[in-house]
Amino acid sequence: HPGRAATILIVDDAKDTVRFLSTFLHVKADEATRDIPVVFLSMLEEPLDKVKAFRIGGADYLTKPIQIEEALARVELHINVGRLQAQLRQELHRYAILEQAVFEGVILVENGYILDANTSFCEMLGALKTELCGRPAAEFVAPSALDLFWHWLETEAKDVIEIVLRRPDGSDLIVETRSKTLM
Repeated sequence: HPGRAATILIVDDAKDTVRFLSTFLHVKADEATRDIPVVFLSMLEEPLDKVKAFRIGGADYLTKPIQIEEALARVELHINVGRLQAQLRQELHRYAILEQAVFEGVILVENGYILDANTSFCEMLGALKTELCGRPAAEFVAPSALDLFWHWLETEAKDVIEIVLRRPDGSDLIVETRSKTLM
């Protein structure tokens, strides 16, 4: 239907491999259609042909003659996976927008290591997210505040405290620290 996006594309090689691959590459090159799952339909049953189809990005490979029940089950599976992937992309986009709108610095710490940091925290600290993630949170606490920081981490009830962070440039930043267990 015009104006309606496809949810799955089944490409039948019909012994015309060049057109078969051309259609596939055209779909994958277009930003509007690249996420549509492509199922190859072919008379070829060689494992190598199937492996090639998957390696270039095919979602599935059906050989002729097709079994209708199997084909319908696979199509339904790929439609559902495609729908879930689209929802995930939408949620990630929403998360990115919300993350940019938060003015408070937020970091996610597990077992003392920084797993993630929002843009505000990175800007406050003057560091890139890649410079923070995977490193011990204590590395960014000023030496004069380390005892307070460790004590705070070890206590069950996390009171709001002021702590001194050490920026990578050596300057200090006093921040109000709060904790929330997410899991």
